[in-house]
Amino acid sequence: ARETPDGVVVSSRRLVSWLREICYDKRISTVPGIKGSGAVRKKIPNFSFFGPNEFIKGLLSGMFSGDGYFVNVHPKNGRTKPNLKIGFGTVSKPLAHGLLELLSLMGIFAKIRKKPYTYKGLQKESWEILVTGEYAEKLLSQINMVGKNKLVERFSQKDFFDFVVKDKLKHHE
Repeated sequence: ARETPDGVVVSSRRLVSWLREICYDKRISTVPGIKGSGAVRKKIPNFSFFGPNEFIKGLLSGMFSGDGYFVNVHPKNGRTKPNLKIGFGTVSKPLAHGLLELLSLMGIFAKIRKKPYTYKGLQKESWEILVTGEYAEKLLSQINMVGKNKLVERFSQKDFFDFVVKDKLKHHE
């Protein structure tokens, strides 16, 4: 291991082998020679579900920092307040279901939906985890979305959302 300005760099074939063993579902086949085809095999390691809350929060922080996003859904249907939505996208069904289980261990309810897409002429499916409303607020209070610490503060008159970068996440009514 060596320290760099960006952090600590660890080079270990044994570590890579161990991570490959516990983080990939071998029952799912991949396409040899196709870059990224192993992504469908990703999963949450089994020991993660038995870890302390701080470990789970760290894992969730890393996952949502990488493949997560959040928006504040524009109020409609008589609503006056926006609805915070945090999402996570993956092509791995085992990873998506593992994430749902981790969230439930933290008392956060989420839903999953299958999203079809076309890649190089082939029909594929991806999975989206959605955490909304009070559970989204609860999730944001427990994790750190590195590079994404933005909190929606106000809306424009567009169908989009405006957000203002905050140093710390605060609960706004």
